[in-house]
Amino acid sequence: MELNFKYKQTTMRMLNKTKYLIGAFLLSALVFTGCDDDDSAPALSVTAISATGTSLETGDEVTKDLNGATSATDVPPNAVFEISFDREVDASTATATSVTLTSDGSAATTTVTTSSSVVTVTPTEDLIQGTDYTLTITSAVAASDGGTFSSTTRTFRTAGRSEVVPPQSEAQVGYWKFDGNTEAAVGEFNTVFEQITYATDRFGFQNGAAKFNGASAPGNGDIVEIESDPSLITDSRTISVWFKVDGEDYKAIGSSKFMMGMAAEKGFFFELGDSEVAWIKLATNHKLDPDPNNLKYAVNWSDPNGSGAIGGQISFNYEGSISALIADDNWHQLILAFDAVTSVKTIYLDGNKLMELDIDSETEEYFLKGMAINDSNVEDIIDTNLTFGFAGSRANGATDWANYKTAQNTYKGLMDDVRIFGSALTAQEVQTLYNAERP
Repeated sequence: MELNFKYKQTTMRMLNKTKYLIGAFLLSALVFTGCDDDDSAPALSVTAISATGTSLETGDEVTKDLNGATSATDVPPNAVFEISFDREVDASTATATSVTLTSDGSAATTTVTTSSSVVTVTPTEDLIQGTDYTLTITSAVAASDGGTFSSTTRTFRTAGRSEVVPPQSEAQVGYWKFDGNTEAAVGEFNTVFEQITYATDRFGFQNGAAKFNGASAPGNGDIVEIESDPSLITDSRTISVWFKVDGEDYKAIGSSKFMMGMAAEKGFFFELGDSEVAWIKLATNHKLDPDPNNLKYAVNWSDPNGSGAIGGQISFNYEGSISALIADDNWHQLILAFDAVTSVKTIYLDGNKLMELDIDSETEEYFLKGMAINDSNVEDIIDTNLTFGFAGSRANGATDWANYKTAQNTYKGLMDDVRIFGSALTAQEVQTLYNAERP
């Protein structure tokens, strides 16, 4: 009996000890878990977001707040974005995939860098003007202490004009915006010569238009040459240009000015007469068919000047001198549209039809067909670089009166938004383009 009692006592002591150890273990587990909760890092949060760049209107540096209650507007297209957090960010988590800039589903290419609590997003190219963007910071971003981040977005709109989608955009082969450079916005073209400056465009944006300062001596006038390309030489064609003449230069009597061209009358050219002559000449070279005399090519010398019908040339929608329309210190849009199927050539100013010509009619001396380059005379010096500011390139020498080396009648004024289509826009499409691009 005594032995049994001692066994029971020993057993009870062991059970009590076991209970104590289990209780101590559970208590330590609770204490350990509680300490872990207390030591976890709080969530990472944004304290500021800004976009800093150059104002299109003043040229000054401006900073826009993207962290306000409403979406920011007029954000400079060349802006650099800074995102400030409440503490240091793990740089490995802030990347171009976890911090993005998108517009209509397309992501802008950016570089993302981190310095302590600031993440900087730098687009590799200017953002598109007048466009809505979304800055997204995903939950992949984390603090250096392990704190997590909840995904967030900020929306904003860039300064400037939104992109115009022209009628027959699929037929547009070249487009030059002249926003501080001569790069083509549509088409792959090389600039082989550039002698111009830049000025405020018709919307008030600095460096948004090309400025041609004319010529102070023969052969030094401002021009831009675009390397010749077959895509620019098509049977049907539409050429659209916005321009603003130098008023004083235009009023000087005795000299017309070439605005643009390709191989002069061997291809095409736009010319402005002075205020006394008062015409716009848009000469175009064409194939002949039928061609009984084997001439191969002929030039149509169309020049709307307010004098009504001249043979197959019919004037529309204006009266009197052209100079009253273009020498008013305002911007204007000039469009040439030629349809090789119908052989109808139409000239528009500010969306209005100035002249319509059937150059394949019985009233014409020849039957003119598609636009072309006249290279039939092997002795002619033909260069087909597209030239802004003159009728032909520096190397083009087939025509004495349009030879850059001796010319002083290069264009003087502003130029912007040159578009070339390999098709003829209709009158309604011309009006649509004018309304979309007008200030």
